[in-house]
Formats: sequence, C-alpha cells, structure tokens
Amino acid sequence: MTDAMLEQFSGWQRVKPVAMLYFIDKLIRAVIANVIVLVPMFLGVRSFFNQNTLWGYAILSALFCLLIAYVVSAYLTFQFKIEGQQIDIRRGLFSKLRLNIPFDKIQDVKIEQPFYYRMSDSCVVIFDTAGSAKQEATIVAMTVANAETLREVVQQTASTMSTLTATETSTSVPASASPLLERNISDLVIHGITNNRVFLVLAALSPFIDDALRQLDDTLSFFNVEQLFSVSEQGLLLFSVIVASTIILFIAFVLLLSIGGSIISFHGYRLFSEAGRLKRQSGLLTRYQTSAKVSRIQHIEYKQNWLDRVFGRVNLTFKQIKGAAQHQNGSVKSLIVPSVTPSQASSLAQHGFAHPSPYDVFFSAISPRYIMRYMMILVLPSLVMAVLLIIRHCQETADVLSFLWLLIPLLLAILITLRWYRWGYHITREFVYIRNGLLGTKLSVYPLYKSQNTCFQQSVLQKKQGLASAKLNYASHLANIPFVPEETAATLVNAALTQSMQTDKAWM
Repeated sequence: MTDAMLEQFSGWQRVKPVAMLYFIDKLIRAVIANVIVLVPMFLGVRSFFNQNTLWGYAILSALFCLLIAYVVSAYLTFQFKIEGQQIDIRRGLFSKLRLNIPFDKIQDVKIEQPFYYRMSDSCVVIFDTAGSAKQEATIVAMTVANAETLREVVQQTASTMSTLTATETSTSVPASASPLLERNISDLVIHGITNNRVFLVLAALSPFIDDALRQLDDTLSFFNVEQLFSVSEQGLLLFSVIVASTIILFIAFVLLLSIGGSIISFHGYRLFSEAGRLKRQSGLLTRYQTSAKVSRIQHIEYKQNWLDRVFGRVNLTFKQIKGAAQHQNGSVKSLIVPSVTPSQASSLAQHGFAHPSPYDVFFSAISPRYIMRYMMILVLPSLVMAVLLIIRHCQETADVLSFLWLLIPLLLAILITLRWYRWGYHITREFVYIRNGLLGTKLSVYPLYKSQNTCFQQSVLQKKQGLASAKLNYASHLANIPFVPEETAATLVNAALTQSMQTDKAWM
C-alpha cells in the first residue's frame, strides 16, 4: 500500500476542489488576526456605505469577486508531488513558491481535519521542518488514509537516518498501543473552569463590541433597568440580592464561554506513546493529530494555578524547541496534557524522559535577599509616590480615603514576598528542578545534558553576600535560579557542562 501510494503521487498532482474551503478558512483567519488594523477601515467603509449606497454595493461586489478570484487561483496553482525521499510543493500566482522537503529533514507530520473536510474524508497535512512560518509546508485536501500512510513513511525514514534517537528512547517508558490517557467531558469542564481563556474570545469579537453595547443599552432602556438597580425603589436588601444575582450570572456566562472553548479544543483527547513519539488526538470542530519526538523534548512543566489547586489538577506540558516554526493555525512546539491529577502527571511525564517526580523531592528556598532587592526597586518608589499623593490630597481636602494610596506598595510587598516563597530548586546528578509562581506554581524539570550553554552571574552586592545566579540556556527555555549560594550556582553550572560534554544521548 505504501509503494502504491507513493507511486500515485510521483508526478505533479492538483488537490481536490474541496481544498478551496481551506483557502477560505485561511483568509478568514488572516482577517481575524489583523482585526485591530481592519477596524478603522471597516468603520470608514460603513460610513461611506451609509452616504453612498450604490457605490457601496459596487465596492462590496468588486471585493467579493477579488476574494473569489484569490481562492480559485490559490486552488489552481497549488500542486505537489512525492518522488523518492522528497516532497515537492509549489504554489502562488504572482509570487511563485516551490518547497523541496527531504523526508529526513521533517521533524514531525501533523494531520488536521477541519469540520468542513469531514464529509469528504479529507485532511490537511502539515510538515514541521523548523523553518519559517511564512513558508508553511502543507498539503491540503489529502485523504486521511493517504495522510496517515505518508506520515508513517516519513517517520520510518527519520528513524532510519538517526541512530542516536534509538539510544535516547530506550531510557523512556515503552510504547503502548492503547491510549495512555483519555479526557472525558467532565475533565474538560474542569479544565475550562480552571484555565479561563474567555478574554481571547472577547478579543476576537472586539469589532462587534460597539454595536453589541449599543444594542444592550437599548434593551436595558426598554426593561427600565435603572429602576431595577435603584436602592430607593427596591430597598437595600432587594438591591443587594439583584446585584449579587447579576454578578453570579455574569460569572456563569464567562465560565460557560471558557468551558465551551475547552471542549472545542480538547474534545476526544487521546494520548499515545508510539515508536519514540508522544502522539495527541483532539478537537471538536477541527481534529488535530500532533506528535512530539521524545528525543526533542527539552524540559517538562507541571503547571498548577490557584483554581487547579482547588480541583487538585495539573496541566502537564512537554516543551520542545523554542522558536521553531509556528504555523498559521496556531500550533506551537509543545504538547499539552490538560487537567490531570498530580499522580497521573508524574506517571505520564516518564514517557518524555525518566525522572523522579517533582512531588517527591525537597525544594530548597532561595535567599531572602531576593525580597530586599525588589522591595528597593518596586516598593520603595511606590511608597514615596503614595506618601506624596496623600500629602497633596490632604492639603486640598482632608479625606481618609486618600490613605488608600498606601495599598499599592502594600500589595506590591505582598506579591514580592509570595513570589519569593514560591521560588525553589532541587539539583540531582542528572536533573535540575525549579519551582516558581505567584498565586499558582510551576514545577519544571530540566535534564542537565540538554543545556546549550550556562551562565554564572554575580553582581557586586551578591559577591559580598556570597550569593549568585545560575542560568542554563535550553533550546526551549532559559532556566534561571536567582539568589542561591555561590557554591551551589557554581556546582550546577559545572554539572551541566560536564553532562553536556560526556553524554552520548541525543538532545534533539
């Protein structure tokens, strides 16, 4: 079947007409991504349309024809072929682009199936070559069966070309044919509650907020809301009940939006471990099939905000190479496991690389000098400013409320202290564990041998106090431990250098 599939695409192929839906979707996403720039233009066009109706219809018709021409030309000029160990893609009408992608240079193959491709059993195949997002390597409207076969061929070729990967993956947990994890609706509801991303939805709807608020104002005027929220009309008790009920309804509405976003993103979530890769399937409207090569996982994060702590959940993230191509569909170089229990997170993380659970290690605190430094930088200036504002306000009108300015430096002092309290580190022979956060916590596990470079940083004041900061630069992130004893910082930096030079494991 594999040879037949490759032979089928040996010459230049034109994709199926259903591919035009993908180009329409891509155009809509581009408009939404530039909505802030387009809003003033939209308002100007609407004003012109109101004053010149006939010309407005003519301009809209011409614009519609241009969009149709763009979609049709994008479809007609998109071609691909698969010959030998290489994929060739060419597209573009005025600006022609041709991509040559050898199999052994492809880091990952992602398969996405938007809802408009379900009926035709088609999908979008994305080739991750760590290149520029402006040169997105994709094949659209390919059948799911051919896409999965092509992914197997590419991954088998990559495995054959890399012998170090086999050494690396042998230290991780064996592959499993059955899913390592599945998420049901109740898990996604909890994820929606604890990880609120409703502000992203509101940002996408920003062009329509003005009209929505105007319509809301007309509706509220019709129902005489001013009388409903009047203390004199309703009485203090009933007024308090109405206000509390309104706040509860608003919070419930926001939570429903967040839960809906969680279900759309992670519906049908399944996690697999196969042939040195972690593979994820999820998505309600668009089905995503993404994978992370185990050898390219640079570090692992256990994130838990304050709501996650209430529900006893953790978001596990396998971090890969930072700065690699981020496709226009928004995919990033990390694999997220949403809202699992701490014990599940510890078990699943072993499939990235074997390490002791961060929940079983003791974290050492950084020096309290951290608090003193940021008190001098942030709290002291804000305190001086607050005192000056209070003195000026009291000279004009003596008012106790002016002392509320003191809440600003007080709040900063509390946040700095809490930030210091969250900081912690634990160093072993092969790993460094870092804990940080504010209201929540993030536990990060870094293999020492994957560090790209190290930095021992020490200011003049830190040297007098016997303190220093250790920084390990990874392909995914900068690991920083500030205000630790200089012996500890030097030991960590030397251990990372030693591990990087002596190991025979592949770092990517």
